[in-house]
Amino acid sequence: MHATVPPRLPDAPPPATLTTGWPGHVTLLRRQARLLMDRGDHRAARPIWESLRRSLPRDTEARHCLAQIRSLLQREDQATRRSADVPPHELPWDAAPPTRMPMPAGSMPAGSMPSEPVRAAFTSAELVPARSATLHAPSARSSSAARSSSRDLTVAPAEVPQRLDDTLLDVHAAARAQDHSALLVALEAARATLPTEEARDLVALHGPPLLTWLGRLEHSDIAMREDLERRAAQLFARHDRLMLRLFRQIAEDGRVDAIITLLAELTSRPPPAPGDPATALRLVSLLLPGYAEEAQGAALAALLLGNGGRHREAVDWWRKALCREAGTANRRGLLAALRAAGDDHALAREIGSWLADDATPAARAGGERSAVIAGVRHLVQRAQQTGDASTLEAIELYLADQPPGPLASWIAASCALARNDGRAALSHLDAALRCSGGTACPPLDLHAERALVLMRDHLYGEALEAFALADPASNDGLYARRREHLQAIARFCKSAPHPLRYPECLVDVIMTEVAARPVRYRPRRGHVVMVAGSLGQGGGERQTQTMVRRLLGEPRIARLTLLVRSVHLKPGDDFFYDSVKALPVAHHVYGRDWAQPSTIATVLPELANRPHLARAIALMPHNMREEIIRLCRALWDHRPQAVHIWQDMHAAALACHIAGVPRFFIHRGSLSPDYWAQTGHQTATHFRPMRHCYRRLLERPDFVILNNSQAGCHTDQEWLGWPDASRFRVIYNAVDFAALGPEQGRNVALRETLGIADPAAPVIGGAFRLQPVKRPLWWAEAARLILQAAPDAHFLIIGDGDMTETVAAFATAHGFGHRLHLPGRVANVGDWYRAMDIKLLTSEREGIPNAIIEAQHFGVPVVATDVGGVAEAIAQGESGFAIKAQSPADYADAVIRILRDPAWQARARLQAPAHVHAMFSLDTVVDQLCGFYGLSRTCRSDADTGSRRDNA
Repeated sequence: MHATVPPRLPDAPPPATLTTGWPGHVTLLRRQARLLMDRGDHRAARPIWESLRRSLPRDTEARHCLAQIRSLLQREDQATRRSADVPPHELPWDAAPPTRMPMPAGSMPAGSMPSEPVRAAFTSAELVPARSATLHAPSARSSSAARSSSRDLTVAPAEVPQRLDDTLLDVHAAARAQDHSALLVALEAARATLPTEEARDLVALHGPPLLTWLGRLEHSDIAMREDLERRAAQLFARHDRLMLRLFRQIAEDGRVDAIITLLAELTSRPPPAPGDPATALRLVSLLLPGYAEEAQGAALAALLLGNGGRHREAVDWWRKALCREAGTANRRGLLAALRAAGDDHALAREIGSWLADDATPAARAGGERSAVIAGVRHLVQRAQQTGDASTLEAIELYLADQPPGPLASWIAASCALARNDGRAALSHLDAALRCSGGTACPPLDLHAERALVLMRDHLYGEALEAFALADPASNDGLYARRREHLQAIARFCKSAPHPLRYPECLVDVIMTEVAARPVRYRPRRGHVVMVAGSLGQGGGERQTQTMVRRLLGEPRIARLTLLVRSVHLKPGDDFFYDSVKALPVAHHVYGRDWAQPSTIATVLPELANRPHLARAIALMPHNMREEIIRLCRALWDHRPQAVHIWQDMHAAALACHIAGVPRFFIHRGSLSPDYWAQTGHQTATHFRPMRHCYRRLLERPDFVILNNSQAGCHTDQEWLGWPDASRFRVIYNAVDFAALGPEQGRNVALRETLGIADPAAPVIGGAFRLQPVKRPLWWAEAARLILQAAPDAHFLIIGDGDMTETVAAFATAHGFGHRLHLPGRVANVGDWYRAMDIKLLTSEREGIPNAIIEAQHFGVPVVATDVGGVAEAIAQGESGFAIKAQSPADYADAVIRILRDPAWQARARLQAPAHVHAMFSLDTVVDQLCGFYGLSRTCRSDADTGSRRDNA
């Protein structure tokens, strides 16, 4: 710079600049020039403005100030030299005394586009002296000035500088005061008063802060906001980027109809049907033809399409916007669109690429971190719902290369949580706390995150301690909701033992409430209700169907009702449903709309005078709460004498206790849950509450737990730690052998339809769900080994499941796909058993499987794993073998021994039916169950003339 900069005056602070991003020396020169002009030292300010003008040729403020200085000094020179007749152009610049002249503070940023018509406007009037007031006198805008139009520029030359100067002063004064409503009015007046290019420059300068102000307005007065947006849209005409920003701002608010209305006004087109993103985009292209090439335009298109539900198209537009401008808002929009589109794999890849960028996650903009955190939470939730965490592998791949940090550790914890590994998640969060040094890691609160993990595993006592360390001022809605729920449970269960366990503490409250004041209940004599979780493909469900069919003809039962929780929640839930519907039995599916919470006050008015009990039920986890509310309603409507609960439905048993049912019991069909392959999360949220509930119910003198095997009873007693063995009773599975049909010899016709032409070819069969617990790949590997000894063998599995394709692929890969037959689920199982020569079962755990009983009924010897009650169902060495297999080869060896001993096979075909008929008689099981129902052999049903329900 060539100008000499006067020293800064400490007693006069510089006016605040409205622009940011100027180079440091430019900002300093500008402030010094303003200070000198505020003091009236125009001659000293002139060389500084000239220097700025040379550096920034398009600077509006410098041009304007130089024009005003020149005009002022020319007038003073004319007055001084008039008597001496000295031409004004010969007057030296330093001849006039300084005069004070306040100046505006606004300026155009670098890169703006001021133009020469402004200079011409000032030149046309700068030599005309003002008569009534000087140019620098303060002006008060009138309402007429706000409504001035371009025709005002035709007024007398003496008035033009005054009007132009007043307009500029009003704009800059409103901007300096950050009075955006006044700024909007002043810019409207400038658009009507100033030359076109000068007005465009002012709108380009002050449009962005105006948009920011519009975006921060409260939504309470929509009409006023839309009016301001309409005025802003008119002001931004010929400012494509500002117009796109305005439309994007409205679209981010979800008001697509407001955009369509604005576009229709600006393009003079009739308004189209509301809510149509395609129509809105057509109007945008009419108004702003090049919108697709701008980042704001691509983002606007993405928002419009997303609001219209076209999320996959929105993803493509967000990618375009991100390519043109790698901003936080665009990345946030892309991640949100991927979530809405349900493209979890692409979302995980996008988050992974974000992690792979050079900048560390902690150094990114807060908006980007928030979007990534929301995306990770979404992926975790989806993984927990579907049981498939494979989508997170892309994120974990990039995490391996990440340096330790709070955000990276939190993402690792989330990936662990998606796999229900709460222990690993807590370990990662502890590492995140160590990395952060105990300081905040916005927008995450790591102590609150630990509390969320602990709450997910129902460790409420530890979660309370974690929340005590969290920031109480955190505004995160998730933290606030979960903290409020946790504190509500703690207050309600204030007498619960430490550490607080949920929902066990609520079970204790319910048991105490019912014990202190039992609900009055009048049962209908001879009425029995069966409760089942589903009627899918499984042994327990088959038992339910078999017993319903048999008990319908039992004279001791006056009425039988079947309550089923679900038949359509997942594929296969309705396997036996059609056959049950065909029976003359009252049945009700009480789990419809399961995700919709029930309202206790509406569904259970009987508890209106039991607020504490009702509150305890309301605070239960969703599944337990719905089970209790819906079953209590059904039980009070039917008022049965006894309730038979199939499988582990502990909440159903608790509902019976609350309703006041005099007799109810659990009927299990497997070993105790501690023998199952369960995750820590499953233990904490399902099996731990189940165990607590059973132990509390065993305090009732009449509550028993039935099992279909001696082994199952023994493990149940050990798991529950209950000393009285009489509370655990055995009732073997009942099989309706008559319904299965008689043994009529080998089913040659069916074998031929499968392509088994050789009648001597052995068929090794199985009947089970192709699920991991049944170890179907062990079954397939055993088949491969059997083929080495019996090359003519065929293999048949009836049933289906998640691993069907895996088993088929294994057989194909090992060259016996044509010998493995997978018909899927079948109804006439007897026909298929008669096509088998040996029944093979490789399950990891079982109770007493119906399949091995049914197979023996048809004279098919069995080879099965010695688990649960399998050995109780087999006459060892006579009708089959229960083996303690360590590998598939053990099963193959047992099958090969049978194939090599035709005499033994012949004896087994006779021994097997006799064994199962004697042990699993349907009539014997019915007599046992009626005893548990409280119905003697001579019992007759009583007429019920009482009220429908009498509960307090």
